[in-house]
Amino acid sequence: MPNLDASLPEFWSLTVDDPNRQRLRFAIRSGAARWTLLALGVALMLGGLWFAYWLTRGEGELTVAGWILLGLVTGGALLAGVYCCGRVLWARSDYLLDDTHLCVREVSVFGSRRREIKRADLTLIEQIYTPPGESDPKGAEGHWLTILSWNALGSGQRHMALDGMKTERECQWLSGLLAHWAQAPVKRAFSGGLEEADPAELPAESNAKRR
Repeated sequence: MPNLDASLPEFWSLTVDDPNRQRLRFAIRSGAARWTLLALGVALMLGGLWFAYWLTRGEGELTVAGWILLGLVTGGALLAGVYCCGRVLWARSDYLLDDTHLCVREVSVFGSRRREIKRADLTLIEQIYTPPGESDPKGAEGHWLTILSWNALGSGQRHMALDGMKTERECQWLSGLLAHWAQAPVKRAFSGGLEEADPAELPAESNAKRR
């Protein structure tokens, strides 16, 4: 097995209990990304509270439209702020790989969920590239998703995207580890939007695909 622990992507940890039992965890707990998200979350919550104060401090009662605006803007800002803070203080994704199953547990401030996938049911691991969008900064490299496909009894083909920072290095590391564990093939694919993307911002492989 390749030494995957030697090149862990940012915010990932790997624990090997024995040769047939590995634990992966993704959690943003350090670095500039943590402080950026934390500052953004606090700013959103304070901004939402300030807007509510500003809208209600005037004379007279709020109209129906005013109450709707108050709920949408304040509620949306508070919800987004809680999400950002929770992402760096609480949220995590745990993946347990053993002899027979992949056990997934995702935890956030809004709750948690679990899922089990039989190792024998995994059929494909995809590396999906999405080029930078209009809202991404100039020079952004786009996003890479690691997606698992498996045959679920009674419901056909199912798919699940793994958590992470969506970088190419992370995608290659995850897909390599999972492909080795499941003995499943890896396929690289590209999402829509390649024709509209700037060729200078695309990976070499996607530029070749366009030609």
